[in-house]
Amino acid sequence: MLPDNPRVLTCPKCKGQKEVMTLMSGNTFGATFWSDTKREAPMLPEVSAVQKCPHCGYYYFTNKQSYKTSKKGYSSELGTLSFDDCKEALAQFLNESLDSKDERTLRMYTLFAFNDKYYRHAKDAKPNDDSKFKDDFLYFKVNALRLIELYENDDKTVLFRAELYREIEMYKECLKLIDSIKAENERISAIKNAMKERAEMEDNAVFRI
Repeated sequence: MLPDNPRVLTCPKCKGQKEVMTLMSGNTFGATFWSDTKREAPMLPEVSAVQKCPHCGYYYFTNKQSYKTSKKGYSSELGTLSFDDCKEALAQFLNESLDSKDERTLRMYTLFAFNDKYYRHAKDAKPNDDSKFKDDFLYFKVNALRLIELYENDDKTVLFRAELYREIEMYKECLKLIDSIKAENERISAIKNAMKERAEMEDNAVFRI
């Protein structure tokens, strides 16, 4: 991985600036892939498409704002949103305007952030008796159902939608979709079988694939 001079973003609200990482090159060696479609690649980190202004707290999509490139130095800043950040961002954009493409992007970040917080790297099992978890899981479920709705007409996302049903504990719906899938190759077949096994065990945790 070779870093390049950072990109300088400008907040559309307060005009405050922040630097984010850019790369000259990278690779996916050592990458981890997850059942919710997240990829973690230490040598190819991804800058979030949604950034939070460090000056005023406003959220904005990077592809909708002008930017410049610094002529020196580098930045390790990715602007990755936490689960609470994602909830704030969704509330802001739904109150303003949000097309379906941007909504999918932000809701995918929300999916990843919830799993990051409670499953992906958590040392302990999910805290079922924790009121904060219950509130977050309810939000997560609503978010997942909206993602299913946004992707329902895309035949290429059937396995992903099955995974969403599994993660929100709608196991019958998950299994029904899984059974409708004809595996195109060994990898898809292996993921499908692993997902089905977990759904039958009523295990909703995200897993490595």
